[in-house]
Amino acid sequence: MVYKGPKRRRFVRFGYPFFIQYKAAEKVSEEEPLTSISSGIEKILKRWDEKGYDKDRLYSSLVEKMEDISFTKNISEGGICFVTKERFKPDTQLRVQIYTPTRKEPIKALVKVAWTNKRMLRSGYDTGVSFIEMAESDKRDLSNCLRLFSQIKLEELT
Repeated sequence: MVYKGPKRRRFVRFGYPFFIQYKAAEKVSEEEPLTSISSGIEKILKRWDEKGYDKDRLYSSLVEKMEDISFTKNISEGGICFVTKERFKPDTQLRVQIYTPTRKEPIKALVKVAWTNKRMLRSGYDTGVSFIEMAESDKRDLSNCLRLFSQIKLEELT
């Protein structure tokens, strides 16, 4: 997918809020997996659905309470923008796990920080990263997920 808009980006960005787990690469080895969060989040979200809570507000409060957990502001085949609690310097490498609704297991990748901006009205930093290493199967699944969501309006998902 090649974007031909005014900023001439290489990839189309999608504003879908996937959960993401991140940690500085020097703090975790490739063999050592990040702690899996999917089962805990699934239980919490199920309870919220049953009670009819405002998901947007509750996602933010959940993320604030969990360390190294965030949600994507936008995502493309080339990278991600997400909120982090700490400011990462450009070129810092992070290990990430992206939890999509199309897979039981997270998509795992090594990314490099391109930029960070302090958020104006909330705590934390908007952090833009680019993918530098990802298994071929994860690349394919991410591409397929984004292609699927490009055909569905976000309102239909919520």
